Amino acid sequence: GIETVVAALLPGGIDGSTADDCKELGNKLLSAGKGQDAVWLYSLGLKKRPNCHILLSNKSAANAKLGHFDLALADAEECIRSKPDWGKGHGRKGAALEGLGRFDEALKALEKAAELDPSNAAARTAVETLKTKMESEEFKSQQASSSSEPPQAEAPAEEAAKPKAESTQDETAAMVEKAKARGNRAFASGNFEDAISHFSDAIALDKNNHVLYSNRSGAYSSVKQFQSALNDAQKCINLAPGWAKGYGRRAAALVGLGRLAQAMDSYRQGLALEP
Repeated sequence: GIETVVAALLPGGIDGSTADDCKELGNKLLSAGKGQDAVWLYSLGLKKRPNCHILLSNKSAANAKLGHFDLALADAEECIRSKPDWGKGHGRKGAALEGLGRFDEALKALEKAAELDPSNAAARTAVETLKTKMESEEFKSQQASSSSEPPQAEAPAEEAAKPKAESTQDETAAMVEKAKARGNRAFASGNFEDAISHFSDAIALDKNNHVLYSNRSGAYSSVKQFQSALNDAQKCINLAPGWAKGYGRRAAALVGLGRLAQAMDSYRQGLALEP
């Protein structure tokens, strides 16, 4: 699987690498948008250095980026057990809880992070950002009507008077975002066929959006349709040659097709863009 390629990039391979090797490569892959591979590397590092709070923290961050907030929370809680007085672990817990919609608990965790590390400006900002969000009328409205869609307000007269072309363009962009969001939710839930369908709907409306091809490539790989995944990954790269994640998608598809040497080349191209 994909581990074959990732392991080949480790100094000494799986057996000869250190926990620090796993962490450093995991960090590079995470910054390049390859979250699942980063999780695998952090897990490998934890086998070499059990209960390492830094690896657990990084693994929590990677799972959160993937939308796996339950796993991110479990990693964060294990990180806190390993080093209770480390603010960053509590920050990871807060981020995971926020992703799960458990906002009151998230705020407490973020406040604990700021308390343990008062010089950390990012921790203080996270607290204030969440407080501001929770105090907003939009948030309160969403919480009150989470089980149903709020009624749409009438468009102001000046909005209704927009040129028709501009209005149509805005409506199309909104439809693309809705289809993409549905695809992302389906993917995060493991409903890969549904994700493919939603991303296809979005692509039909916006054929030049590289992110949509990347997302659909990931979904195709998840159902082992590797040639389709490769086609989408290549389309993504053609549209955005400077975007590292496209090369990761292509590498994953190539691994599925058994073309490991090409997969490694693609990974290295991606890492070169985001070292």
